[in-house]
Amino acid sequence: MVETETVTTDGQEGADAQPRISLVRWTGGLLEDGQLLDFGLRLRFPDDPGAVLEFPVVQRCGELEQAWTGADEAFPVPTVVLREKLSERDLIALNASLDELVTEFKDLQTQIGNVDAPKLRARMTESEAATEEILKSLDALTQRVSDLEEAAQG
Repeated sequence: MVETETVTTDGQEGADAQPRISLVRWTGGLLEDGQLLDFGLRLRFPDDPGAVLEFPVVQRCGELEQAWTGADEAFPVPTVVLREKLSERDLIALNASLDELVTEFKDLQTQIGNVDAPKLRARMTESEAATEEILKSLDALTQRVSDLEEAAQG
């Protein structure tokens, strides 16, 4: 479960006041080591190309706590740099490209069927090792042929 705290935007009052999320907190209990949980946030960014938005994070794991606030160089504050808004034409082109990628991905899935990726990687590694051994044997054989040719000529 995700819990949020909402405040109103500074300087705005009454009906014009826009709610702003000031805190997002996971409250659904502990996650086991190695367990990952994704949850979405819907954000509205200002139209200010070049602006850098910071998202300070405090990460807690049991009794341990780590602040990703930039106070320690090893734990920088997560940031987003705003870019220019895309035009409608750019968005249409981007969506078309995305549609093409999705189609290509589906075609690839159809081609490989229900391949188990880890097993495929293992077989590829085995094949690479076998190919290397064959190439070494071929090099050794080529060298022997060369040595025999030199001996025959000499």
